[in-house]
Amino acid sequence: YSVLSLPETGTLKDSLGNEIREVPYRLPSEKVVYVPTKGFTGQVAFQCSATDGFQVDIAQAVIVMFHGLCHNDADFCFNGR
Repeated sequence: YSVLSLPETGTLKDSLGNEIREVPYRLPSEKVVYVPTKGFTGQVAFQCSATDGFQVDIAQAVIVMFHGLCHNDADFCFNGR
């Protein structure tokens, strides 16, 4: 697995917690974590690839970030559980 492009805002981290700063970046596993810039809402995208040694597949990951309001939607409230 590899990351081929970086999102315009926020950061990506690999499964070991290392920040991905340059591409292409070969991942130690299939896991990638997106950490948004504080307060960011909107859509970001990055490209990644996977290979089985013979064929390479490239995909675009799209992440949509939005902030909910506790008084409008109970799903956004921390209730101690």
